[in-house]
Amino acid sequence: MIASDVTTGDGKVSFRLLNGHYDVLMIDRAREVYTFLVDFNGKKSELVIDLGGLADE
Repeated sequence: MIASDVTTGDGKVSFRLLNGHYDVLMIDRAREVYTFLVDFNGKKSELVIDLGGLADE
């Protein structure tokens, strides 16, 4: 594991990572696990993952 965090109230989290391939595991409040393969290249890479929920659900 390189890093872990809990989202802010608006559902955001950020990490500083080196360029490369990463497996991102996310666990929602219902304890469902989602896995994403991401590839970061460049000075500023940004990834938005929308699980379709609202912060107050």
